[in-house]
Amino acid sequence: MKPDVQIKKISEAPNLQLLKDTFGVSETDLIVAYGDAIYCPEMGMSKDLLVHEMVHCERQGFNVRTADRWWERYMREESFRLDEEVLAYRAQYRFCCRVYTDRNKQAKILWVMANDLSSERYGKICTHSEAMQLIKNA
Repeated sequence: MKPDVQIKKISEAPNLQLLKDTFGVSETDLIVAYGDAIYCPEMGMSKDLLVHEMVHCERQGFNVRTADRWWERYMREESFRLDEEVLAYRAQYRFCCRVYTDRNKQAKILWVMANDLSSERYGKICTHSEAMQLIKNA
């Protein structure tokens, strides 16, 4: 059984300023998993994004101390960041494929996710075509 995860305001995220400074993101387009909490904008998040962030919480052991070490490594090592995001995006994509059975819709969702993964948001850690392959191929 997974521990309860709290949903909190993005402005309370422990690493918000670091993420803003490093990746040029803003509070309106950022969701952060940190231990047993998910920090998001007041508008909330979709179910597929919740799936994505829950992967990060699980990988952080639903624990703030473990999350501290996870985030330290995430910020320092591009390969670790890519591996962790691919796991989360794959789970998110699988969720979307269960919800949307139309293959054209699935292809559009995959394209958008790959666009995000290959963007400045993650430090351009891969190309768009690499992201498409990584997300789709489990």
